[in-house]
Amino acid sequence: MPNSIRPRLTSLCVCGALLALCAMSAPAFATTYYVSPGGNDGSSGSQAAPWRSLAKANSTLGPGDAVIIAPGTYTDQIDPKNNGLSNTQRISYIGNLSNPSQVVVSNSIWLERAYISVKGVQATGFTMYYTSETAKAVHDSIAWCISTGAGWGSAGAKDCLVAHNTINGSIAFLMNNWYAGPPGNISSERDTLRGNVIHVGTITTKGFQVRGFTQYCVTDSNQIDMFFAAANGGDLQGRYLYNAYYNTFRDNSWSMEADGPLPGNQYTGFALRDSSHDNLFERDSMLCGVQSGYDIGGRLVNAGNSAWTGQCVNNTWRGCYFLTTGNTFTQDSFNNCTLDGCVFASQHSYGLYFLNALSNVIIRNCTIASWAGACMRIEGDPRPGGNQFYSNIFYVDFVDRCLSGKPVLFHGYATGFTQNNNLFFSRTAAAGVTASGQSLYWTSSNCSAPGPGTSWASATGNDINSKYGDPRFVNPNFLNFDPHLQAGSPAIGLGAAGSDAGAYPFAPAGPDVTPPATINNLTATMVSDQNVVMTWTAPGDDGTFGLASAYDLRYSTQPITDDASFNAATQVPTQPIPGGPGTTQSYVMMGLSAGTQYYFAIKARDEVNNWSALGKVLALQTQATDGVPPKAIGDLH
Repeated sequence: MPNSIRPRLTSLCVCGALLALCAMSAPAFATTYYVSPGGNDGSSGSQAAPWRSLAKANSTLGPGDAVIIAPGTYTDQIDPKNNGLSNTQRISYIGNLSNPSQVVVSNSIWLERAYISVKGVQATGFTMYYTSETAKAVHDSIAWCISTGAGWGSAGAKDCLVAHNTINGSIAFLMNNWYAGPPGNISSERDTLRGNVIHVGTITTKGFQVRGFTQYCVTDSNQIDMFFAAANGGDLQGRYLYNAYYNTFRDNSWSMEADGPLPGNQYTGFALRDSSHDNLFERDSMLCGVQSGYDIGGRLVNAGNSAWTGQCVNNTWRGCYFLTTGNTFTQDSFNNCTLDGCVFASQHSYGLYFLNALSNVIIRNCTIASWAGACMRIEGDPRPGGNQFYSNIFYVDFVDRCLSGKPVLFHGYATGFTQNNNLFFSRTAAAGVTASGQSLYWTSSNCSAPGPGTSWASATGNDINSKYGDPRFVNPNFLNFDPHLQAGSPAIGLGAAGSDAGAYPFAPAGPDVTPPATINNLTATMVSDQNVVMTWTAPGDDGTFGLASAYDLRYSTQPITDDASFNAATQVPTQPIPGGPGTTQSYVMMGLSAGTQYYFAIKARDEVNNWSALGKVLALQTQATDGVPPKAIGDLH
């Protein structure tokens, strides 16, 4: 898939002394403890006399405390026994952010307390768990860590963040005690899975599941791959949503492959079922079977339990890219859903296949393609009404006479929808067949071209403003399908209200000269003798739009007044990662000199190295002495 279509996934380079701790402000009063394989749990836990075990840290740390974990192997797990109190009084476990594999927790990270942060360690797996009202994962975070095989799971966690990790193993959003329904009664809510590299491995049941009435969770900017083994059979699913509401999937890159065919069927790469409603899929890319060639497709809606038939409603797919060897189809009625600006392209089947009834469905500005017959087949009954299909490109590699079942677009009914401002095209046609005349098939025997005066337009009133013609894609081949338009495409201006038809509006070639917006609110939220916490608002790629590619955060003991003094300043070796435009970001810098004047400034760049202007310079002086006392000893017996 072309780079211009893929969501950008930013890499991270971290150095140990300077910690970029996202969404975390340093505590005003805290004790920093130390753990080392050569330590002793009878010691004070200071840097000079560290503890030996994580168990000691788990039982000791209180609100605002942090523990620095030295490289080595620890046989116990990270399992804090106390709660933090707020974002400014978190309990923090900090390993090696530049190389988490040096800090090995041979057990898991198990969080069932509030306001806990874990960064820079390797563990077998990550769990955020609800046990009771006094033992539950709330406002926790795991970042820059490695899960070696047990993946990540939320069992009733709320308001938690899992970011910038490498996760090996499956992903699950579920209820308390890992239930997917009653007797579970605590669902996962408002959790965020962001910027991770996730290697699910071979799917045994479900690779990535969102179940148990999970609500308002966000999965964004992740790179996810998984694998179907033919020996495991067909009752397997890649990304699967059951009873999931108001969740967002944005800017993720999904890749699914298989080691052999599934006789007579296709693997299920993605699906929604059982009342999953009001979910948003935005700018996700889904590559299924592209490398292996075995049929992997998905279900926009999946047949499920009879109590929830027809209740997967109000879901939206916007700007998504589906390149699949199998088809994308509906196995239940498809109601009140929108496909907007998406690409659905299949190598071996229909790009979109509506097998069941549909009502109030909008398909607009999509590019739908097939290299094996009709690109879209509407076999289900649309007569409940309210369906609108407009400003799309319908593209196939080959057509034959309509009765052969290989038109561009197949309609089982002639009413229940409006359809207009679309472009139809077939790259080749059977001998003796006029390709444009096979654009539309309906009611068992009728074939037609689009446009005014055609039999289709006369019979249905649809596609009067539609056309037949070559859309002039940048790359019309399946393996590298790029449906951006080239100059001269008949899709330009064909869409409703003069818009361009298809998923990608025509953009004349030209250089990107717009830099990210200037950062003018770099602020210190905490200053101690050696540490500073800074916050700012993330800009965009072009001004305040899009996602910037990188930051350049610098500091100096001399004033930073212009580009020359900025370039002469020292780069922090751990550069923060740009967040979405308008989000608040933070950075913790450690190891400064006490009682010293410092100047900090930050710039952002886009993917073609347009740099933002120098913005507000942060001037501050570190405290002369360490004014943070050790925490009082409360467990002396």
